[in-house]
Amino acid sequence: MPDADPPPQRYGLKAREFQKENQPATPPAPSVHEILRANLAHGQAVEDAKPMDLTDHRTKRTRDYWLLMIAGNGLGGLLWFLLPSSQLISILLPGVLLVLNLGLYWIMFQVMEKY
Repeated sequence: MPDADPPPQRYGLKAREFQKENQPATPPAPSVHEILRANLAHGQAVEDAKPMDLTDHRTKRTRDYWLLMIAGNGLGGLLWFLLPSSQLISILLPGVLLVLNLGLYWIMFQVMEKY
């Protein structure tokens, strides 16, 4: 009696050998001393080409900060006197001015680059 279940057939791709063509000959590896000498020569060439800039470049950031600080606090003070006096204004306006002052400092001196 023949087998009822023949063994499963395995399908796959035929193994191939690939020829390696157009491979350049590997150059001899440079020694560590040659690499360090080349790095030192390149570093000295870059340092000689670009001297350090030691001048102090003043920015207009501080002027702009104080201008915005005075304008924002002046507007807050003006609203304090113009709006009717209530508990909401006396609590909300100083809180808004505090957030404005701290946020303005953080944005001007921490987030923004010098301009």
